[in-house]
Amino acid sequence: MTQKDFNGRLSIIFLFFLVLFFCVLIRLYLLQVLDQQFYLQLGTEQYGTEVIMQPARGLIYDRKKIAVVHNTEVNSAFVVPNQLQEADALKSWLACSYPSVFERMMENQKSKFLWVDRSVSDESIDTLAGLGLADLLYLKEPQRYYPLACMAPIIGFTNIDNVGIAGVELLFQGRLGGKSATFKLNRDAHSGGFYFTKELVHKGIAGKPVVLTLDTQLQFLAHEELEKTVQEFGAKKGAVIILDPYTGEILAMASVETPDSSTSEGMVDSIKNQPITDCYEFGSVMKAFTALAALEEGLVTNDELIDCHGDTYVLQGLRVTNPFHAEVLPFIEVMKKSANIGLAQIALRLGPKLYDHLAKLGFGKVTGIAFPGERAGYLGKPTQWCRFTPMVMSFGYEISATLLQLAHAFAIVSNGGFSIEPQLYLVPKPKRIKQPVRLYKPKAIAAIKEILEHIGSKYPISGYTVLGKTGTARCVKDGRYSTTDHIYTFGGLIESEKYHRVIVTSITCTNETNKARRWASQVSAPLFHTIAQKMVLIERNH
Repeated sequence: MTQKDFNGRLSIIFLFFLVLFFCVLIRLYLLQVLDQQFYLQLGTEQYGTEVIMQPARGLIYDRKKIAVVHNTEVNSAFVVPNQLQEADALKSWLACSYPSVFERMMENQKSKFLWVDRSVSDESIDTLAGLGLADLLYLKEPQRYYPLACMAPIIGFTNIDNVGIAGVELLFQGRLGGKSATFKLNRDAHSGGFYFTKELVHKGIAGKPVVLTLDTQLQFLAHEELEKTVQEFGAKKGAVIILDPYTGEILAMASVETPDSSTSEGMVDSIKNQPITDCYEFGSVMKAFTALAALEEGLVTNDELIDCHGDTYVLQGLRVTNPFHAEVLPFIEVMKKSANIGLAQIALRLGPKLYDHLAKLGFGKVTGIAFPGERAGYLGKPTQWCRFTPMVMSFGYEISATLLQLAHAFAIVSNGGFSIEPQLYLVPKPKRIKQPVRLYKPKAIAAIKEILEHIGSKYPISGYTVLGKTGTARCVKDGRYSTTDHIYTFGGLIESEKYHRVIVTSITCTNETNKARRWASQVSAPLFHTIAQKMVLIERNH
């Protein structure tokens, strides 16, 4: 072969590879430049999907900025129906283990995302991973954690999607939940289901905090002592409120209910915020406000002698019975002995004015605390009364109220007769807080406090003045007043020169025998006393 022939062949080979190089170069240009979006989309469809998730919820704090809820992350399992690699194996497993998920997937096999299981424990995730299903994928999503059971009826809870559905979580869903974010989930084809990266597509807005007026220490104290009392008396339920009568701030609001696990309603009742959602006829504790009304109107004085007529007396056609034998007594003793006959006579002097005063004290309308499920109770207008109503109402029947309304009324007595608005939130602040208005003259407030101190002296606390009133009432059952179901209530004030607190307690007992009948002085009053003693120690040390 001549040198010329060799060079010619070499040139042909060179040209061949040069053309091949340019073909490859053109192909790369087509793939990476002209067709870039097509292949990016193809890759995304094969190894990526999008999911909308809530950002971290805002925390809820007590008045001392102690977090009463926490955010955590949980494992969840999902599939991407339009990207299945081993469809038969997955479908067979889903049909057996998660039939409802299988049905949803078969209805929409082009779906880009489908939950299989949510909030799965680490142990369960390990078990699922051990199945070796390439199409079963996992990610972590946010969830609420509630460490304090005593706060549950107030804080409420979130659902599986971390959206508030009860209590403060529901009321402030917009504030706590923020705005959802969109994430793109990308999987490395060689790393299996656990190695997803999360890329933010649309940024959400983080939730903002809510600060409660509650004090965690006082809340725990109230709940603990309430639980002990409920267990001691085999009670159905009980509730406690501790309130600052000058600011209206609720420092503790505890609920305990023995759940009836046989019904779903029973389980729901066990997490209700009773002081706001449950209404009762509280009985003799309401006598404090009948007395206040009469004192304000100048219709009675504490030293006026009232004939209580022994045990039973028919007053304007109504048979009225005293809980204890009582004859002629000064009005202050009528109140201490809780003599129904004596109070009924005072109520007749008031007539329709009794309604005016009870309405002024906040009964028959919501307090405006802004909490889901708050009830207004019942206070009938005088046009709806029968001739017995003022007498019956004077000792706590034909009027129903929440424990919060009762605490609100006692707070007006404690703060010197000024209006207040109960508060549960420090942040966000209420849009408008009305200036206090004097509702009762100082003379009337001093007189009712003298009466309540006369009763409260039975429950002394060193260094403080204790004022209070008991109430024992029959509960309505099957449309009639029960002889076996009672509610025991105590409304109390703890005062010193610079310290004022309202504590109201209630215990509801059912199926009691007549032989075992008790009084509020034996049930709710000791609960008040125990909480008050420990409360002043806690607050004195802080």
